[in-house]
Amino acid sequence: MKSTNELKDLKTKESFLDSLKNLDLDFLSIVMASTISAIFLILLNITYVKKLNIAGALFFSNVINILALTVFLVPPTVYKYTQYLKVKEIEEKFPLFMRNVVEGLRSGMDLHRSFIYAARSSYGALDPYIKKMNNELSWGIPFNVAIINFAKRLKNPVINRVVATILEAYRSGGNLANVMEAVTKSTFEIEKIKKERSASIHGQMVQGYVVFLIFIAVMVGMTRFLIPALSESSGISGGAIIVDPDQYKEIFKNLATIQGIFAGLVIGKLAEGRISAGSRHAIILGLIAYSIMSIGA
Repeated sequence: MKSTNELKDLKTKESFLDSLKNLDLDFLSIVMASTISAIFLILLNITYVKKLNIAGALFFSNVINILALTVFLVPPTVYKYTQYLKVKEIEEKFPLFMRNVVEGLRSGMDLHRSFIYAARSSYGALDPYIKKMNNELSWGIPFNVAIINFAKRLKNPVINRVVATILEAYRSGGNLANVMEAVTKSTFEIEKIKKERSASIHGQMVQGYVVFLIFIAVMVGMTRFLIPALSESSGISGGAIIVDPDQYKEIFKNLATIQGIFAGLVIGKLAEGRISAGSRHAIILGLIAYSIMSIGA
């Protein structure tokens, strides 16, 4: 019973250590720095700027709020989007690397030399990972260990599936060149389908931006003209003013910002198949909505 509990504790510790290894410390540090900076700007706005009894104080307060929102959202989003572009480039370049490996095999090279031959070309963001695998093969590390380490470093589901297929062919002793060529063709097809989907959805993405801008225009029109008119008419009729323009302006501003964030996420998901890609659109639309409703409305 004791040994079973110790085994469970060991597995728990191993899973905890694995989760720590998977943490993106750079991203966490950026999030912390952005959060602290945004909180500082908000506190400055609340404790000092909003209490200023001068003309334009409300305008400067809104500007500081926009700046705080920008500082809070933009750096983490830029970092994540940069990582997304890196992953996208790796997925696009990996089939080219595999094709060069197949060419080496077809020319009579063995597997190790084929990988070394393919590593001579440049593959952009994939180069550091290929160089590490090439070094491991040069040091005499077995091919199956080197390619598993290569997949672990990349942590990409598409490449993981390709590597698993190559390993099965390598262990079973089949025609590795034919297997790798088939895998490469399928990977090229997947990338082609992704590009076709992105191109076909581009029109809908533009349409989403146009619809959102029309929505913002309607919100601005209601805030500047309709709500003040209803407020004046309720006051003229002799009763209590039941329409507060400032209250509705705040509601519309929050509504437009939330709408912009979720509309951007949907646009990114439709266009590129990932929520992380939509974060860029969410930041753009959210900031546009907040800025227009804070300053222009």
